[in-house]
Amino acid sequence: MRDQVAPFTALAALSLAGLLLAPPALAAGPSIEPGLWEVQSDMQTPDRPELAAQMAKAREQMKNMPPEVRKMMEQQLSKSGVGLTKNGIRMCVSPEQARGDRPPKTEENPHCTHSQAQWSGNTWRGEFVCTQPPGKGSFETVVIDRKHYTTQGTMQTQQGTIKTRNEARWLQADCGTLKPAR
Repeated sequence: MRDQVAPFTALAALSLAGLLLAPPALAAGPSIEPGLWEVQSDMQTPDRPELAAQMAKAREQMKNMPPEVRKMMEQQLSKSGVGLTKNGIRMCVSPEQARGDRPPKTEENPHCTHSQAQWSGNTWRGEFVCTQPPGKGSFETVVIDRKHYTTQGTMQTQQGTIKTRNEARWLQADCGTLKPAR
């Protein structure tokens, strides 16, 4: 079972790196709706086309993973406030995170820090550095309305460049059993 978990753990780490590029706590900008959000991510690895093939294979494996492996992965991710879906991930955004009147806290991802993040209208741009996995990059989040935002980002890692595009949509006010990310 451990061999089956390794590719999924790597995929989860990349998915969470994509989440970093779309933090729910927006700083001094437009508010979003609190509640359950779905984030669909598209990742590209222009420096390493073989990583794109590995990601595609991992996504296919995720669709067919044994129930016990999926349950273990879902439990691990839920501790970070993330749930898996067929189309991406789900996350719970608390009213405090949705307000838009405070900067993202580093405890939301203790291995990453933001810098030079600032609002211009409905667009938030900034840079980040992560120690685990090691990398640095930049992001741009555009709040389309209270129930929809997009984020694009580029991250330089030891494995090469990762480009992401996230599309986040509000689903409902009730998060069910999923707790907000810390």
